[in-house]
Amino acid sequence: MAYFELTRDICACLKCCAQAQLARLNHRNFKTMYVSKNDIFKDFQIAIKFEVDFSKRTLDARKDTNEYTKLYDQLKTEHLCKIETINNSIKNFNRDYPLSTGLFVEIPVEDSNGESIGSRFLFLEHETGWEIFFKLVLDKIKDKILDKALDKLIDFIKEEWPQIMPLKIQFVEIRTEKKGVMRLKLEDFHKKNLECLIKRFEQINHISETNNDCFKGRLFDPKGKEVKRADD
Repeated sequence: MAYFELTRDICACLKCCAQAQLARLNHRNFKTMYVSKNDIFKDFQIAIKFEVDFSKRTLDARKDTNEYTKLYDQLKTEHLCKIETINNSIKNFNRDYPLSTGLFVEIPVEDSNGESIGSRFLFLEHETGWEIFFKLVLDKIKDKILDKALDKLIDFIKEEWPQIMPLKIQFVEIRTEKKGVMRLKLEDFHKKNLECLIKRFEQINHISETNNDCFKGRLFDPKGKEVKRADD
């Protein structure tokens, strides 16, 4: 009997050690999975850049004086979001600069049963504003969860950003890796714009094709020409 108990204890210990090792490996991979925007766009198809008016100065995104900190504190305390830093030096596309801090932000919403479910976004901190990435979902239930989370996120930025941040948001840019970048004014940006874009995303070659149907003709090109990649 003592032999079997000892064997069982050893097996339990080995299982526990294996799980701990797997967790460490997953955590390390999780931290190094995204080292550039190239990596991010493999998993997240759409990004929303909330660009501030930086004509006089930019946002401070340095570690010790980070002006984004109050926003994260508000998300955690008032909206019960889970936030985890994944990389402090995420590179741009084909060049290192500008480096950005990347964070996962999980926004809790209720499902049809009233249970709290998190929808995860990837945030990049820029001196010129937040860039927020999200995944397209085909599952109808997950799609509804994403809709609710986007609703909360957009409301948060429109209502609470002006109270917390020193610079106002001037434009919103819809960014993709291969389907271009388009811009519109913050007051013209609504969740229903994204809902329409998401539904048509797989059928379009460029975001501009959804201008009339999804954005009421309010999209415009940020650079005066067709943009192929979303650089900061």
